Amino acid sequence: MPFDLPTMIKALRAVLSRDIVSFRYAGFVVLCISAMLCVRIFVQLWRFLDLLFFPGYRRQSINKPIYIIANPRSGTTFLHRILCQDNQFTYFKLYQTLLPSITLIKVLGRLGKLDQKLGGFLKSLANLLSRTAFSGWTGIHETKLTEAEEDEQLFLYTLLSPSVFMLFPFFSELSHLEFVDRLPNKTRHKLMSYYLDCLKRQLYSTGPGKTLLAKNVLIHGRLRSIMNSLPDIRIVYLVRHPYEAVPSFISMYAAFWRLHSPELEHDPKLSRDLATLLCDYYKYFMEIRKELPAEQLVEIRYDDLIADPEGTVKTIYRKFNLKMNDEFSAKLEREVVNTCKYKSTHEYSLEKFGLSKESIRDLLGDFLKMYDLDA
Repeated sequence: MPFDLPTMIKALRAVLSRDIVSFRYAGFVVLCISAMLCVRIFVQLWRFLDLLFFPGYRRQSINKPIYIIANPRSGTTFLHRILCQDNQFTYFKLYQTLLPSITLIKVLGRLGKLDQKLGGFLKSLANLLSRTAFSGWTGIHETKLTEAEEDEQLFLYTLLSPSVFMLFPFFSELSHLEFVDRLPNKTRHKLMSYYLDCLKRQLYSTGPGKTLLAKNVLIHGRLRSIMNSLPDIRIVYLVRHPYEAVPSFISMYAAFWRLHSPELEHDPKLSRDLATLLCDYYKYFMEIRKELPAEQLVEIRYDDLIADPEGTVKTIYRKFNLKMNDEFSAKLEREVVNTCKYKSTHEYSLEKFGLSKESIRDLLGDFLKMYDLDA
């Protein structure tokens, strides 16, 4: 499990360089870093047991994985959780990204079955922890430890993740986190070796004969490195209008900033920095899509997904020559009914964060034109 010490040093220097460091923020930093380091050590011990009990996982193949990607707040969670109901796929649940060990996942699986027989106390506890830990994202991104989730936590353990900006909102000091693809070869190779190792453990423990189904909205800055490591990767790219996706994503970070530094929630500079990062990711994908063979990419409009989830899923299956069994087909039909009942309570706008359509259009004119989005 690599750990980028230079990032930690830069982050702490940025904290100490502040004119005023509140006790609230300092305490939050100490708590988060201490918790992460303790969990890292705990997980590393279990990963060592994997080498003793399940050494064969290193020969696990990763064939034609499917990645659902987009800029954040573009429907990836919705689509991912629909497809996860198809048993031909295996996928990460949130607790599995927090505890990426074969031995630990199998132990927890047996505990879960025992808990089910004894009344479900542990499940209730997990749900309580989820509601407490992710209460700030209620109505924005429903998050549970036992739900299908993206694999960003695997990268957060290394500190080479844009998620670090939630705790350390210092974009200029930590700009190297935005694009792993631009880091030195040695760093990228070490990071990708660790990532592939995590994917092999996940497949080995949850579905060695299945197709890996992953989703990640912060993948863009490392997408080329992942494509080089998984040359037969298949990508579903969701397209949502930046005018909607950008402020929606900023609100997620703002919710976390509010926990440790309430004054930063509506800081226009931070909003601009985060918006610029997202716009850079939009533009970077425009470059990368040219390198993907047509049979490995399907692009889906967010509006089409919401209006017709069943038709969208069938489009993806046709594109990638996937078979749809009757069981999943029935689940898909039920999902259409649930979608019609759902009404989002999450309201957002560019203006709320000191941004404007003109500023986004200046940065993303080519992207808007490529996807024929109303500017």
